Amino acid sequence: MGFHVEIDEAKCQGCGNCVPACATCMIEVADGKAKVDEPDRCSGGG
Repeated sequence: MGFHVEIDEAKCQGCGNCVPACATCMIEVADGKAKVDEPDRCSGGG
């Protein structure tokens, strides 16, 4: 069972470390902030 991914944009520094950590490649950095690219397709870590 997965979990819901939330990115706190106020705390995000846009470093991109979360991008390779995402097992389903649904995180991207755009405009200096990480975002879940397709939230409806996010499997929540699995």
